[in-house]
Amino acid sequence: MTHNLKTKIKMKKFTNYKLSYLFSALLLMLLTGKIVAANCTASFTYTNNATGKFNFVANTSGHYAGTNYTWLISGAGSYQGGYGSNYNHQFLANGTYSVKLVTLYIFNDSLNPANSIYCKDSVMKTVTVTGVIAPACKAQFTMFNADTVSQSSQTWYVINNSFGKPTITYLWEFGDGTTSTLEFPSHTYANPGHYDVCLTIKDGAGCTSKHCDTSSVHKMAVGGNMKYLKVVGNTASINKIQNEHSFNIFPNPFTDKITIQYAALSSRNISVEVYDVMGKVVYTENKYSNVGQNQLEINAGDLSRGLYYIKVYAEEKNLINTLKVVK
Repeated sequence: MTHNLKTKIKMKKFTNYKLSYLFSALLLMLLTGKIVAANCTASFTYTNNATGKFNFVANTSGHYAGTNYTWLISGAGSYQGGYGSNYNHQFLANGTYSVKLVTLYIFNDSLNPANSIYCKDSVMKTVTVTGVIAPACKAQFTMFNADTVSQSSQTWYVINNSFGKPTITYLWEFGDGTTSTLEFPSHTYANPGHYDVCLTIKDGAGCTSKHCDTSSVHKMAVGGNMKYLKVVGNTASINKIQNEHSFNIFPNPFTDKITIQYAALSSRNISVEVYDVMGKVVYTENKYSNVGQNQLEINAGDLSRGLYYIKVYAEEKNLINTLKVVK
């Protein structure tokens, strides 16, 4: 009898401790947006060889193995970037540029959500480029995943920054044996995968240049299979891309209804799925989106209190955004 009583007391203490731990983890998650505090502070250094070639090195001290590093470079009428903790970049024009490093680490433990980690940070610096002797023409482009959070979307955007004397001809090679001579083509792959894309240009003065994307290793690492490819212009178009995948959700926390506002570059069907912290789908809805601003309302009065993930997909389960809300 005494032994059973001691066992019950120990089990009660253990249960209270476990409940206290889960409550603390949930409170941290609601207050900070992180399920477990994580170290992913973004910082970097760089060296300049005085001819426009820079080496950018992220400080990886204390970061989780598998952290993604994304470099965004804007200025002088262009928008470029790359991936990896050690990134070499050749500037093609003198001027002042903004260099932004984004660090991202996501670990989702559906069996024990208290162990999940969402860790994201960014830092920006300004660099001045001198000593560049610009070529007569240059084929150049940068590829970005449509889902800027998890980078797991099957849609990839190509920012075409090529230049030369009029009139320029283009030859795109999509890595699956197909080509296009359009300046801003779109392409759908028969089989989602990881492909190297190349562009060859020839300008009106006879200057030729070729550039190939070499980030297929990165695509494979983040799981961003290529299914849809869309080539767009540089500075103005990148703002549209960012707006299309920028969702405004309110109220948050919510009570009975969730409203999602977003912009679309083209008319298409989207689907919305709401998941609880255990990964169970608790709500689904399909909607046809028109070009421009759109709004979607979710009736969530029947949902229990807690944290929910909202995933937004385009055609064929192509993830374009993940949102977090609390009731």
